[in-house]
Amino acid sequence: MDASFVIDNRGVTALVPRDGELWETTDEPSEPVAMQDRHAVLAYGSNADPQQLHGRLSPTRAEPVMVIRAKITGFDAAWCNARRGDGQVVSTLTARSGTHPTYVLMLTDDQRAEIDLHEGHPRWYQRSVLGTTVRLESGVVLPSVIAYIGTKENRPVLRDSAGEPLWMSAVDYTVVDKQVD
Repeated sequence: MDASFVIDNRGVTALVPRDGELWETTDEPSEPVAMQDRHAVLAYGSNADPQQLHGRLSPTRAEPVMVIRAKITGFDAAWCNARRGDGQVVSTLTARSGTHPTYVLMLTDDQRAEIDLHEGHPRWYQRSVLGTTVRLESGVVLPSVIAYIGTKENRPVLRDSAGEPLWMSAVDYTVVDKQVD
């Protein structure tokens, strides 16, 4: 999905900025959704996929899951030379100059705990606080954001013959799927 969205017991709905920390869905009637008291967690790869998030965060038994379109400076998502249990090639976050599109999950304490479990924190992915510029599509700049970064032992970055990371934005899944054992 190429927009901000919310996942709740009705499914996936587009989300638009309303005022400051308030957002609203494009459905009628729309109740504003506040970001306060939520953890800002960088989302890339499967954590930015509405269907996978719906299964991971069980929105029918909790608060809505907010997924906000954003831009990050100094980092980007790259493919890993690893697969998860279901056989899918995974990704991680690594340093990259410039500003790149991404998403930010705005999670409750319970939702962040569920993501910790799903990401295998701290064995597979280490939860870290990134002190970098993240600008939400509303224009709000976050001073820091939580990110799950693949551990070098279990989630190494997949690199080309020149040693450069294979960026998710530049290399299709079908290509990396053939390269990862």
